[in-house]
Amino acid sequence: MSQAKHTAGPWRVDRRYFVESSADPKDIRAIGTVADCRPFATDNHPEAEANARLIAAAPAMLDELRDTALWLGSRVEVLLKLLADPAGWGRGQAATDKRQVIREEVARLQGRAFLIRQVIDKATAGA
Repeated sequence: MSQAKHTAGPWRVDRRYFVESSADPKDIRAIGTVADCRPFATDNHPEAEANARLIAAAPAMLDELRDTALWLGSRVEVLLKLLADPAGWGRGQAATDKRQVIREEVARLQGRAFLIRQVIDKATAGA
């Protein structure tokens, strides 16, 4: 998966509800505005602040989503290897039930990974 082409984080919210990014926060010349979340038609400052904080958290959330998708994939691999190895399963209904539980967990994890990848693709325009 290639990296998004968004402004590098971390991002922060200033007192005017601007979301800013800076390679060096001490260098005022390096600060760039990522988003302007000032309230316009209304005087809804709590909403503007909440919007700014959510946007500022986006790079960290994207990183966490990528890490989670990788973790889910590795978990699925482990469970599939477990299913593929018949040793130790025993026979009968108990073994069949255990395998079914694992198959259901694999399907659930694959579904979550698919949804996370869709969110990542939407956030990065498939980058």
